[in-house]
Amino acid sequence: MTQRKLVIAAALCALAATAATPAQLSADGPERCVFETYSPGAVAPYEVEENVGYGSARVLRGAQLYVPAREGLTKEWLEVSVRQAFSAARAGEAARCRPQVRDVDISVTSAGTGFWVRLGSKKTETARALLLWARTNTAPVKAAQ
Repeated sequence: MTQRKLVIAAALCALAATAATPAQLSADGPERCVFETYSPGAVAPYEVEENVGYGSARVLRGAQLYVPAREGLTKEWLEVSVRQAFSAARAGEAARCRPQVRDVDISVTSAGTGFWVRLGSKKTETARALLLWARTNTAPVKAAQ
């Protein structure tokens, strides 16, 4: 019985050692970006309501990218993939792969038939840069007609 447990444990260790990370699965080469692998269907401004005196105002906080759902893609996996892609520049990485700004807040929420990836910042200039980057460097998927 203990020999059987050892064989199972060895098999599990071998499986864990060969398991791929999100970056390995989402990158098909050094020039493959996270939003090429998980192509957004739409890009929209990320705005919030802020209280100003006795009223409120809409303030730009970044960009939202809608990523359509597909088999095997989960909210958690997408969030880890985006965080990992934005965490550090890789050798040979093009500027289109991630915005050249710091302190980006990343969150992913489920949206029924897909996911909203929010790239946000409390700094107005950073928020504008994020929206500009999202609009110019991600190619939204066109629906088949």
